[in-house]
Amino acid sequence: MSFLNVAGFGLALLLPLIVLMYLLKLRRDERPVSSTYLWRRMVRDVQANVPWQRLQRNILLILQLLFLGALILAIARPASQSAEILNQSLILVIDTSASMAANDVEPSRIEKAKQTAFDLVKSLSSNARVTVIAAGIRPRTLVSLNTDRRAVNQAISQIRAEPGESDMASALQIAAAITRRQQDALTVMLSDGNVEMPQFSSLPGTFRFVPIGASNKNQAVQMLSLQTNPADLSLTAFAQVANYSREAVARRLGFFADGALISTADLDIPPGSEQSALVSGVISTTQVIEARLLESETGIDFLALDDRAFAVNRQTGTIKTVLVSQGNLFLETAFSLIPSLDLLVINPGDPIDAQVELLVFDGNIPAGEIPAGANILFIAPPVSTEFFTVTGKLDLPIPVKAEPVNPLVEHVDLSGVNILDAVKITPPEWAMPLIEDRSSTPQARDPLLFVGEKEGRRIAVLAFELSRSDLPLQVAFPILISNLMTWLTPGSLNLAPAEIQPGAPINLAGFAPSEVAANSIIRIIRPDGSRVEIDPAIHESVFNETDQLGLYSISTDNEDIQQFAVNLFSPQESQIAPTRTVHLTGAESSPVEMSVITTNREWWRLIALLAVILLSIEWLVYHRATLSELLQRLLPARSRTGAHLK
Repeated sequence: MSFLNVAGFGLALLLPLIVLMYLLKLRRDERPVSSTYLWRRMVRDVQANVPWQRLQRNILLILQLLFLGALILAIARPASQSAEILNQSLILVIDTSASMAANDVEPSRIEKAKQTAFDLVKSLSSNARVTVIAAGIRPRTLVSLNTDRRAVNQAISQIRAEPGESDMASALQIAAAITRRQQDALTVMLSDGNVEMPQFSSLPGTFRFVPIGASNKNQAVQMLSLQTNPADLSLTAFAQVANYSREAVARRLGFFADGALISTADLDIPPGSEQSALVSGVISTTQVIEARLLESETGIDFLALDDRAFAVNRQTGTIKTVLVSQGNLFLETAFSLIPSLDLLVINPGDPIDAQVELLVFDGNIPAGEIPAGANILFIAPPVSTEFFTVTGKLDLPIPVKAEPVNPLVEHVDLSGVNILDAVKITPPEWAMPLIEDRSSTPQARDPLLFVGEKEGRRIAVLAFELSRSDLPLQVAFPILISNLMTWLTPGSLNLAPAEIQPGAPINLAGFAPSEVAANSIIRIIRPDGSRVEIDPAIHESVFNETDQLGLYSISTDNEDIQQFAVNLFSPQESQIAPTRTVHLTGAESSPVEMSVITTNREWWRLIALLAVILLSIEWLVYHRATLSELLQRLLPARSRTGAHLK
């Protein structure tokens, strides 16, 4: 037996107060007399002035003490442990991070957690409400406050371990929002404990933690990188393997080039340490290098997700870029940060190389014929060109992102950008505004930056001089220039990163043409062979279905295939040793290590009912004389009524 509100026993101080009131109570005995004239002096009752009375046996005192004792006990909320879940609301928070795929328990940690969840749901009353939250890379509420056991079990059965870390903090925030609306809620967290718990969060109701997992034996490829030898352009692959077990292991690491085994390395790794291996002389045309831990007869490895890693060889070329300007340090600095640009700065009117791929006109326009196939960036064009028409000037324009926000400017912060003036340009039909002037007419805002395609060229126009704004001093400037260069040089720059973390989004803006066309579909092939097609004209050019480990391929009809890798380089997930306890602020009960959940069976309702009964009895005893007299009056009345009827 335990008490959930020990502070309620503080009301026990009222018990001696009741006894004290009886000690000080004035008592008189009723006696019939013929006259009060001779008894006036006696009626004054000298004993009334005596402060302390001898405590005598009194049934009212006993009843009042029993009532107050029962009331105090009910307020203290006595409870006993019960294997049956008595709560009316159950919130299941199931960890779906990569470490839950470990098979140190049969058949795996995630399956063990699901079976425990099934058992908990089965032990509930039929009208109890169930919420299931999958705490993965992005927490998902699968069912919410549902009494349909079939729907709940189906949601649990669909849960799978994800190849990434768990956002348990957000999952518990969702659980807290649900428990605040429930009177009697039990939150159960099923996890191996390898999660980041929220630091400043409270969880109403009762909280229980069920640890899953039994072993820490695991080895992981925690790093893989490629280096190019400048002498012969051959590749060197460098890998690092970590041993998260508490004992030394011997493992063999294999290196694969485009799927073919090219080298192996035998590693003796002490407990809690790392060993490195490398292979050199790999031919430069290799596209993908894989490092894989091979099967071992001695070492035990319970997590397979981190036994492989991929590295994509970026065979980058240079983009011949010409900047036509009288000198712009801001632009030249920004372009120097993009290693793929082979930049040449010329003065306005100088001849332009016919092999140029990208032209940037800073404060001027082409003096002659533009080389075929060259894409163009105009900055503050002074007059009209064959691509657009300049109609005037804008004073103190206020830059805002055009709706809907294009991925090219999605992460560009314009809140602190000030512009003295800009060129007023009538946007052509092919133009897609990215930044507009908020101070202009809301129905037809003037563009400050727009992009588009015309006659096979990609064209971008920035309507203001950089020197007449503080944009170059903002963090947004290099981001904007990098995004524009990526879009203006499709297929030449590496539009996709070589490697990302599981669940991280990929910006596909560089693959998407600015105009809707039949060949604008972006195709992604995932590691399991499934295909995803994105139409930039309909959907946002962002791909976030990177929840599989391995190689992804991105292509369009006009672009070469580009690959990127998703690897599990996460020490938090590879360190699979289960945690036996977790700590959460505001939980009503401390986390416990239990294979079967027990809940508190509270008895305060029965004790409160007993207190009400005792109070009723005390009232009847106190008014017994009045009730007896009333009963005596009623009985003769009934007798006379019966005689009259006869």
